Amino acid sequence: MPEKKLYLVVSNCPQSGKTTVSQFIASQRKCARMSSSDAILNRVSKITGIPVEEIKRQRMTDHNFCRSELIAEGNKMADDGYPPGVACLDMLPSDGDVVIDGIRRAWELQETIKRAKKMGFDVFVIGVTRPGIKSTLDNTESELFNFIDYRIINDKGLKELESSALKILEKTF
Repeated sequence: MPEKKLYLVVSNCPQSGKTTVSQFIASQRKCARMSSSDAILNRVSKITGIPVEEIKRQRMTDHNFCRSELIAEGNKMADDGYPPGVACLDMLPSDGDVVIDGIRRAWELQETIKRAKKMGFDVFVIGVTRPGIKSTLDNTESELFNFIDYRIINDKGLKELESSALKILEKTF
């Protein structure tokens, strides 16, 4: 079994707890964490001339700051055959486990898994969903859940969400 683990955390709806799960896994495994948005931010930063940290800072108070540029660039990356999830693989630290969240397309997830395995990662896909929340309003594909290894249903609060993530870590360690 490969020594490096890659945890891909996906969701089929907004506010599912996907980012919370990815942050929790990264803190428990003491490993790097990134979002597919990081790859998009790097590209938009180069296009606009606005530093990545400034875009992130502005988006903390104005979620729509550079939103159209981010969506357009993420779609362009996918259309060009180099989607954000795959681009994250080129941004990884040289060693150790990694958590990536934010992959939005089923084929992007499959390609990320395939390339990560070629890089020597043992890959685990965790789907996080939250009952009562409408499916995504952005370009996330519901078919992502056809490729998950583990499912977390976020319906009992933060402690239960973290407990579910911890159980997955115990199974994959």
